[in-house]
Amino acid sequence: MFKVALCGPSGAGKSFIADILSRKFSFVHLSAGAICRDISLSLFGNDNRNNLNAVSEVVRRHDEQFFIRATMKQAESSIELPGCRGLVFDSARYGSDFVFLRRRGFRIWRIEAPDSVVRSRLLSRGQVYANDDLAHASETEYTRESYDIMLINDGHPEDHLILRIKDKLANSI
Repeated sequence: MFKVALCGPSGAGKSFIADILSRKFSFVHLSAGAICRDISLSLFGNDNRNNLNAVSEVVRRHDEQFFIRATMKQAESSIELPGCRGLVFDSARYGSDFVFLRRRGFRIWRIEAPDSVVRSRLLSRGQVYANDDLAHASETEYTRESYDIMLINDGHPEDHLILRIKDKLANSI
């Protein structure tokens, strides 16, 4: 079974690539970010970057592995699904995430996109990033970690991205 963890900046397309792996390659999509967004929406009625960062910081101070462990619990029931070819975790961000995931056999794929594409994606979902947001640990820690595969998500049509992903999967064996 393939196990892939995606890292990269907000707006690079990690969730989109995880969705492609799920739809086209029978992976189970695991999203720690979805848990954080749900908490932010419940508490604040929105999931803007300041609130997401605040939720993340408070929870991680209590248990730095909370989001990743909660997400992996979802995987326990999914692994046995018929046709499941792999797991894709869409948001490795912190050094401790990389340690946790590598110990469980995940390969790390770094997702990058040109800055203009990233900013356009963020604006399309109503997010504007300030310099403080870009300096937050959730946007910087992953850059100090090693990765197994680099995938550029430069805004080309989905079919091109699917071919790139297929190639990366073939080279991951």
